[in-house]
This record gives sequence, structure tokens and C-alpha cells, in this order.
Amino acid sequence: MDFYQSNSGSATGVYRADNDMIWWSLILGNICQAYLLVYIFGNWANITTFADGLKGGAMIGLIMGLAYSLNMYGTSNLMNLTGALVDPLVSMVMMALTGGVIGFMLGRD
Repeated sequence: MDFYQSNSGSATGVYRADNDMIWWSLILGNICQAYLLVYIFGNWANITTFADGLKGGAMIGLIMGLAYSLNMYGTSNLMNLTGALVDPLVSMVMMALTGGVIGFMLGRD
């Protein structure tokens, strides 16, 4: 949170404080993101190992993160360029770990 606050653009009051986050929304958003990987891995990519899920999740996270962050950087004052370039890396790591677990779980049968 501190990184994102220190790399905000000129927009003010954009980020919620830790105690003001809307947790049900964060949880639901993460469940939807995980389901996207489950759907892709299970229906199209046949990913059934932790390693393949890690790789697939990393690529999807990086591409989605770049698309979102670069569009937000180009159209808003939500973050500076540093934030727009680091955020996709954070997304990549998060989606890689999620993808690894999903790949492992899909291969348990």
C-alpha cells in the first residue's frame, strides 16, 4: 500500500486507508480472478501441474497487469510511470502463485 501511495499520480484521495478497504469486494474480486485461471486452465490449456500453472498464471498476470496499468497511466492520474510499470510485476507474482495452486489442484484426479 505504501508503494502505491508514494507512486500515485496527481489524483488525490484515490486509495482507501487500510482500515477503510471494502473486504467483501476485494475477496470477491480475487475469487473472480482465480476463477478466470480455473476456466482457462481447465477448459482450454489442460494445465494440471504446479509448474505449468505457475508459468500460465505469470503470463496471464503480466499481460493483464500491463494492459490495465498502461491504460490507467495513459488515461488517468491514478499512478505515475513507476507505479504503472511495477504494478504488472506484482500482478504477475500474485497470478503465478494462484495459477500454481490451481494447476496443482486440477491435476489431483
